[in-house]
Amino acid sequence: MATPFDTHLDALPEAERQEIEAILRAKGPGWVSDAGDGMLIWAILAVASLFGIIATIVEFEVEQILLYFTFAVQALPYSLVSPIAGFWVACVVFSICTWKFVTLHGRFGWMATSFGCLRVRGRALRLVRWGDVTRVSRRWIGGRHRFSIVAFGTKQGPVFESMTGGLMAEIEQRVPPGTPIVG
Repeated sequence: MATPFDTHLDALPEAERQEIEAILRAKGPGWVSDAGDGMLIWAILAVASLFGIIATIVEFEVEQILLYFTFAVQALPYSLVSPIAGFWVACVVFSICTWKFVTLHGRFGWMATSFGCLRVRGRALRLVRWGDVTRVSRRWIGGRHRFSIVAFGTKQGPVFESMTGGLMAEIEQRVPPGTPIVG
């Protein structure tokens, strides 16, 4: 679902793209990765599909798998119920998971820049510019303040929520002077 904050790296001015790329390369202040949370489902699918591929190779000979593939093209309805069909499904799933790992590695997290706070998912961004921020609030969820959520109120009305409080020091430095910070 698109929000007023959704944008793409290519849609930003060159100077902003360069700043984002520099922060992504340095992985220093202003960057908090949440790839551990966001990539978990892809890791589980990759492992499951890899086990499916290995199980099929152990169960069937490679010649049978190749023969099935040539037969599958000719008789599609039967090939979908064959035990070897799972092998090809696992190959497709593993390929998609590998593609996700390659495209999202190091590009899955939250960032505070000189022009705004943004969520990075590959080349897709969710951006709130500092000039649009009217208030900042931080709330805690979980036992013993385990997780923090930073919410940015904007002039347009919608609220942009950052699921990490690890950037709070950078956020406090960069919000416009006089912006109320609650929490």
